Amino acid sequence: MSGNLRTRLAHIESQINAFEIQIARLPADHQAVREELAAVVYPILTLLNEITSEIFLHFARDCEHALRAPVLLSSICSHWRRVALSTPSLWTRFEAASLEENGTQMSVFLELWLSRAGGLPLDM
Repeated sequence: MSGNLRTRLAHIESQINAFEIQIARLPADHQAVREELAAVVYPILTLLNEITSEIFLHFARDCEHALRAPVLLSSICSHWRRVALSTPSLWTRFEAASLEENGTQMSVFLELWLSRAGGLPLDM
């Protein structure tokens, strides 16, 4: 009986040691992967912001629902968000019918859209 318990205990201790070694390696592995990921260059992110803005504007013109285009584009990544928010003409179109469908408060939406459109007129 005690021999069986000693064998189980040795096995558990062996597993603990193996896990401790694995845990000790994980922070270094984690850092290495983060550094590799940071070094990845996505070609789309190397475009000039002006070109990206033009692409966004073409997408928004062809998008079925005007409300979705700027919001969708600005939710892809932080770089696209900065470009979308710095492109006032992207925020000049919207459909009031979409607001009613989504239950969005008109005043909140208009205030947001106006601030992002800057001094440009809105196309409703």
